[in-house]
Amino acid sequence: MGIKRKGERKGGISLITLVITVVVIIILAAAVILSLNSNNPIGSASDALKESDRGNIQDKVTMVLGAIQAKYLCSVEVTPGEINDGIEYTLINPQVLGITGGIIGWNEKKADETGKDNSFILEIEMPTYGLDDTTWYIDNQARVSLKVGDKTFGEDVADEDDKEELGEGTRNLEEAAYNKPYVPEGFTYVEGIVNEGYVVADSKGSEYVWVPVDGERVKFEKWCKTGISYDDPNLVIYDPIDELITPIVNSVGGFYIGRYEIGMEEDTQGTARLVQPLDPITKKGKKVCTVEEVAKLNPVYINQNDAKSTLFTGTVWDTVMKWLKESGYDVEGDSSLYGNYCDDSGNGSLKLSGSNENWKMNNIYDLAGNIAETGRDEEYILNSNTRLISTSIIVRGGSYKNKGNEMSISSRAGVEGGQTDEVNDVGSRLLIIVGDMSTIM
Repeated sequence: MGIKRKGERKGGISLITLVITVVVIIILAAAVILSLNSNNPIGSASDALKESDRGNIQDKVTMVLGAIQAKYLCSVEVTPGEINDGIEYTLINPQVLGITGGIIGWNEKKADETGKDNSFILEIEMPTYGLDDTTWYIDNQARVSLKVGDKTFGEDVADEDDKEELGEGTRNLEEAAYNKPYVPEGFTYVEGIVNEGYVVADSKGSEYVWVPVDGERVKFEKWCKTGISYDDPNLVIYDPIDELITPIVNSVGGFYIGRYEIGMEEDTQGTARLVQPLDPITKKGKKVCTVEEVAKLNPVYINQNDAKSTLFTGTVWDTVMKWLKESGYDVEGDSSLYGNYCDDSGNGSLKLSGSNENWKMNNIYDLAGNIAETGRDEEYILNSNTRLISTSIIVRGGSYKNKGNEMSISSRAGVEGGQTDEVNDVGSRLLIIVGDMSTIM
């Protein structure tokens, strides 16, 4: 039996030492785990592979679009969405006319076999990475992105689509009001606010401005007294659609008017021509159509459940004028500063649509001057026996052949002979009615 000397301890580790050791080990283990998570060579390699795959598919999409553009001498617009579901495309100024829609891609053999040049298939193998939640997207600039779980590689198109930008507008008809414009299916918000001109565009890029009708300050009614008076007992105005659209306009609180005068596209050789098929456009920097050319167009090129296009009516024009007047514009006086009129010597020339920012009111261009505008309504002049003695079209806003102090923005005048090629300073502007179209379809 050993003898214990004074001050001598038994062998082993104390409880305090053991606890401290365990805590240190836990701290070190946590540090190692964090280090592995932040510098995981396996995870980094996997992410690099996915980014590389995305880049390869981007290159193939670019090649596909390049082949389409080269074949048809056109540009291609892409509708954002999931590649997996097939992406819509539109050929702009194609040599082979009228090709739109379908699935973006390129399969020359399939196109030749079917005889349908818009039967493009995107023949690209897109890896799914096993059981991962994988979705491939493309945006309107044809940029590819990949979403795997909560990670995004490339442009985050999915999040952008989820947060649709409508400004002050709405897709819900029940919410629509004069200060909350209804944006119909297929239209996108461009810019602006209601009081200063809320702008949307259709699928072909034509732009329109919302005209708010609150029923008090601005009503949907004939108002203008400038030029030929509506009170003239010998004057009969025929607006066949006004009675139909009035309740719809009042219900949604407004309508859309073409931001620009009806114009033309140009083909790849730069020669002005009407769009094929014969659909009107309202875009900046285009050659403006005269009435002879407008007569060849199909103004009802938008004909869907929640929107319909046509030429404006007299009531529409006067309502626009009332809105501008309430916004502070002098629509009844000298309009020389607001539009393209002739000079004091009578010299003037037709300009491209939207060519001058000074000729814009509440985001609408060229209401005054440039080309005088006629809509759906016709004017019948009656004699004392109430028999029709002559017919003319009504023009508004004056043209480059008029002086601004003679033809104000709201002025109205008759042009004898109707729609003839001799009326080369008269054109028109589009109207978009939105709401429940079941009553006028």
